[in-house]
Amino acid sequence: TGTQLYLKSNSASANSTTISDSSGNSVPISFQGNAKNIVDGNSDIIGTSAYWLDNGSDRAEVSTSNFSSRGNFGTGAFTLSGYFFFNSVSGHRPLITFGGWGGSTDYNGWSFFHNSSNNLFFYSRQGGSTIISKESSDLQLASDTWYHLAVTRDSSGTIKFWKNGTVAGTHTGQSGNIASFDDRNLQLGRNGDNGYTYAGRFDDIIINKGYDLYTGNFTPRTSYYGLTTVANATGNFISNTIT
Repeated sequence: TGTQLYLKSNSASANSTTISDSSGNSVPISFQGNAKNIVDGNSDIIGTSAYWLDNGSDRAEVSTSNFSSRGNFGTGAFTLSGYFFFNSVSGHRPLITFGGWGGSTDYNGWSFFHNSSNNLFFYSRQGGSTIISKESSDLQLASDTWYHLAVTRDSSGTIKFWKNGTVAGTHTGQSGNIASFDDRNLQLGRNGDNGYTYAGRFDDIIINKGYDLYTGNFTPRTSYYGLTTVANATGNFISNTIT
């Protein structure tokens, strides 16, 4: 349990094609296509750079063999979250997918994506059947704007969607067992059958197994986990170590 993958652009050099896991698990991840780090006026939501995808084949990817146990949430809690900056909010835009929903073919696994109704969606399929298929409330997202977006499931099976720290849809009774995966890689920016893609920036991505990190409305942080600096501080110190 705990954080299985944590991605932070972390003020990378412009056009760097380096991406790495900062969860402590050393999960092998790589950019594909023309994906890279970008530094410009739209890349400073949490650091001075952000990850950048420009549609097509661009994505960040972890092989199935390196993530099947980590992406197995069972019937328990989980969190998928991050900052996203859409070049366009029209159409389907996959955010974090590990099989699940496809444009023409669905797979065992799960998908967290933005749909053509401009809402968030979480979908999971197991044994050839859909076990979870839930949508957020109307988010009214705009292009060229940073949003902190998340989906969580708690130990009782309640799924919640989040936009900028505010609940944007709640669904109870969603304890379906997420336990098996077809031969689909974990992808950021592309869906299971590669039929849809995401174009834009993203950063501060968390995949957590075993915990719903957000249980009430919150203010999304503006610094990465593991980068706290304290000078002349008074009062109580609360660590920003990621769970």
